Amino acid sequence: MQAIERMKVIGKKEHYLDKEMETAIVPPDCTLVEDWAFGFCPALTKTWIPSGCRVSEKAFAGSDGLEEIFLYADAQALELGRSINEDPMLLALWIKNCPRDMEKALKMAGEGEAFYPWFDESLMRLLKQPDDTGFTPFLAGGEEDYSDEGEEKKAYIRKMKKEKIRLAACRLFSDRADEDVEKEPGSVTAVALDLFQSYINESDPALYFSLIKEEGEAGEMYRKLFSRRQLFSHVDRDRLLGLAGEDVTLRAMILTRKKEEREESFFDVLTL
Repeated sequence: MQAIERMKVIGKKEHYLDKEMETAIVPPDCTLVEDWAFGFCPALTKTWIPSGCRVSEKAFAGSDGLEEIFLYADAQALELGRSINEDPMLLALWIKNCPRDMEKALKMAGEGEAFYPWFDESLMRLLKQPDDTGFTPFLAGGEEDYSDEGEEKKAYIRKMKKEKIRLAACRLFSDRADEDVEKEPGSVTAVALDLFQSYINESDPALYFSLIKEEGEAGEMYRKLFSRRQLFSHVDRDRLLGLAGEDVTLRAMILTRKKEEREESFFDVLTL
């Protein structure tokens, strides 16, 4: 694995709009990655960052294809492809949705097991926030001229709901999820995972099915989780079949599953 040019600081817009870069490797001696350093890199899917390196919250702004963030200890670990953090996908997904948490998220991921309790508490807080939090209407012609704020706001809310579902699903699918619950059935993590599943089940199934239809490993993950966790078992089967469309495998999952009792709602879990 080859690192990019050795430097202490990767400056603003150093690799901005790089259309070819697929993996951004921050060298071992780098101490700071500034805003937009890897901004709007359409092909970028992975990055390797040395533990302890400061990364500005907008360092990867606009690089929406970023799927995994790996933290490594030293040059040898980088060469061998050994990362410190167990779940690079979960880390990347959180930072893309909550870039202001960049410093904290990288710090917690670098501490191994401490990342999961922090992530669970952070996601629980995010799920409780109104879906229009952070919405700013587009001003088409001045402060009093809003460009169809109603439709714009609906689109924003739908996007936020989908991203919350994505985060909850990714955490439920993580290798550690069931293991942590088995170790401590009454722990904060166990309560959080129940809440995440309830949140998905109480959402519009059309949003989840749109994730299943995504290409690549991500779509396959949501499909497996749908089956493993028996998601939306309370929803009318005909509606689920309609959402599945001509997807033969997904239709088979729906037709062969048993109808289960309705789980506690997301909002019921919040009151516990």
